[in-house]
Amino acid sequence: MSPRAIGVFLLVVMMLALGVDAGAQGAVRSDVPEIVTDRPDFTESSEVIPARWLQLESGISFEGESLVRGFSAPAALLRIGLGHRAELRLGAEGLLSESIGGVRHSGR
Repeated sequence: MSPRAIGVFLLVVMMLALGVDAGAQGAVRSDVPEIVTDRPDFTESSEVIPARWLQLESGISFEGESLVRGFSAPAALLRIGLGHRAELRLGAEGLLSESIGGVRHSGR
């Protein structure tokens, strides 16, 4: 793995680790609906987030099989609630890196 990919990976891990404590703060309100994510990948959920809400999902993907390996980080999906039945979805893959038989290709 290149130094740049390692740096991106460590940055994403630190960002995720810092966000864990933020979610545990404060009391749980009963009028707030449960968050529905599209994990483990970004597929279209049958649920729409409430109007005027923002939901950010992010993650790291690593795939590997013998001579073929792939890595992407930070994959991100921003969901913006527009109404009762509509939401705007903005997504990005971030850094992509693929190695096939020892030959590496990477980009954004």
